[in-house]
Amino acid sequence: MTIEVLRSNILEQNNITRVDEGLNKVPGVTMTEGQANIRGGSGWSYGSGSRVMVLLDDIPLLTADASDVKWSFMPVENIEQIEVVKGAASSIYGTGALNGVINVRTGYAKSKPETRISTWGGFSNTPANSAESWWTTQPAYADTNPFLMFRRNQPYKYGANFIHKRKIGQVDFVIGGQYQQERTHLREEWSGEARVTSKIRWKPKNIEGLSLGINTTFFKGRGATFFMWKGSDSATQAANGGDIYARMPFENTMTYYSSQRLTIDPFVNYADNKGNAFSWKSRFFNATNTNNTNQGSVPNVYYSEFQYNRFFDKIKLNLVAGAVINYGTARKPAGDSVSLFGEHNSTNLAAYFQLERKFIKDKLNVSFGGRYEYMFVKSLTYGVSLNSLDNTIFDAPSNFGQSWMNSAGKRPLMKLGFNYKLHTATYLRMSVGEGYRFPTMGELFVKTQIGPLAIYPNKKLRPEYGWYAELGIKQGYKIKDNWMGFFDLAGYINQYQNMMEFNIGQFGADLSKFLGLGFAAQNVGNTRIIGFDYSAGLSGKWAKMPVQLIMGYTYIVPVSLNWNDRLVLYNENGDRADSLGLNFLASKNSNVDYAATSSSDENVLKYRNRHTFTFDGQISPDKFDVGLSVQLRSWMENVDYAFVSPIFKVIGGTPFEAISAFRNQHKGMTTCLIDLRFGRRFLKDDRLNINFVVKNILNQTYEIRPAILGAPRNYAIQMGYKF
Repeated sequence: MTIEVLRSNILEQNNITRVDEGLNKVPGVTMTEGQANIRGGSGWSYGSGSRVMVLLDDIPLLTADASDVKWSFMPVENIEQIEVVKGAASSIYGTGALNGVINVRTGYAKSKPETRISTWGGFSNTPANSAESWWTTQPAYADTNPFLMFRRNQPYKYGANFIHKRKIGQVDFVIGGQYQQERTHLREEWSGEARVTSKIRWKPKNIEGLSLGINTTFFKGRGATFFMWKGSDSATQAANGGDIYARMPFENTMTYYSSQRLTIDPFVNYADNKGNAFSWKSRFFNATNTNNTNQGSVPNVYYSEFQYNRFFDKIKLNLVAGAVINYGTARKPAGDSVSLFGEHNSTNLAAYFQLERKFIKDKLNVSFGGRYEYMFVKSLTYGVSLNSLDNTIFDAPSNFGQSWMNSAGKRPLMKLGFNYKLHTATYLRMSVGEGYRFPTMGELFVKTQIGPLAIYPNKKLRPEYGWYAELGIKQGYKIKDNWMGFFDLAGYINQYQNMMEFNIGQFGADLSKFLGLGFAAQNVGNTRIIGFDYSAGLSGKWAKMPVQLIMGYTYIVPVSLNWNDRLVLYNENGDRADSLGLNFLASKNSNVDYAATSSSDENVLKYRNRHTFTFDGQISPDKFDVGLSVQLRSWMENVDYAFVSPIFKVIGGTPFEAISAFRNQHKGMTTCLIDLRFGRRFLKDDRLNINFVVKNILNQTYEIRPAILGAPRNYAIQMGYKF
């Protein structure tokens, strides 16, 4: 199984203040509006559900309601490294690890006390199409002085963070925090966030091998965001490429929110003198969100895991075994009449093991693991219970009578891996594994309206199941005494059954509201992703100047295995919805199949990029640092057909029309984001550093996903000081 590691210095050098920004620099990983996609295993799921398990210090950090990731919550100021596991890993990590694992590791105090303070500030340039610059073109925002670069409403970002680590006797103590304020390039979108984190670990002198402690993080944030651009009006579309209003919100798609998040993580570790190691780790995770739509949510996660580890020296076998309890609740906020997700409880119980042994004079390492998982969701809102193991839906109304099936839950999920040392610094590996994902509360129960679009529940969703296989080789090398490097090449296949995607259709029971049209999570059948990725790194000295280079390229072929087979879709009442009274796809296909729901005529999964490339390089002459970062993504060939359908262009006015116009204008274009950075180190031991970072230096206009554009060229100055 391929594992990539992103070091903290890459985050610091590029002025990255959120973890998801940094993950775009990992080969084979793409981020779509905060959702992680590894090797094309995920698309875009409207903010609900993740096929990637995200961990903070080895403990899951997915919310109880939408099972999404709160990236701004993670203490980027104390990150030591980010580990990315590519491939299904449910045999060890359970539901949600269908596409891989991202583990963010934070640091403890070292022998000497350490304090770091960093501050930054910056602003955005005018987009390539100056008509999109609402801060200069809109009368309510434009400044009367045309020569003033930084206007009153110029998009900006500023902030500061700190971290302090020290040992006090037998106690390791860490405290840190961050504050940042931002007005983005999207009009009316802004955020203000503050976070405080602490880590305390105690190693009693009189009990050798024992350590215990507690980690906490508290976050508070407010802001506004919009779901869909305003688009373009017919009078200005031709002159301005169809996107004069592309950075402005469409009516009723703005959301004003307030967020509060808290984790409390007590833990105990003990290792005796007979080779036995025991650990208990737990987490309480609250992610309260309120908004102006009176549809907030108060999700709580109660997680507890016990793990046993032992190395049997006589037979050279390492054993890891454990048990997990993960209980989640979703409730409405105080004062709100409803909740976005309803009110539900979820229970996840699991037991797992992994065996690892070396053979052939320790050249061959073999690992074998398995997991058995039980998942149960009880809806207090709808009076329906969903069980991943049984074939019935308990206490369900008559219109929820379909059987519930999860083949993965009826037997252990397995993983097998081999790693063989062919030669000095040459390693050949092969692995196969299984994964599955249970539907989230959001996918099962969410119901809301966002401008012209509705999102409906689907209580008949079935879990996804998948497997992967990989063959790879990694080669390390050394050139004289100055240069060291590696390259890694891997080919792989991922295959899913009952893959879940949000689809547009007549899923509302009330046909008086836009004929019941909207999005709902649906099982769209079986899929397969075949591909390969290549990564390489090199470090050394050129003319006595330190040089560091890292790059990666990934190619995927993501296809549906039932492209022309009729889909089985359900509306919010659990009735079949694949025979629509309004055939919204009639202009393309008389059948409601995956092909008909796709903008592409070629069999390819939605919201994927076939080609991705990343590069980061830095050279450091004397006290200076000069760096270059490149991200390339090929054209997103397939999106929901509704976004480009002639029928849907007229719904709600112009937003859909602008999506089609933008895709026609940029068809086949590669997104090329190039960042430059210049730094200078001062004082003894380089305690003070000042960096100037320019992102998207080509000022390319590109989509993050349909109806949302990425940031234009922007500038930032960062200053850091170490005590």
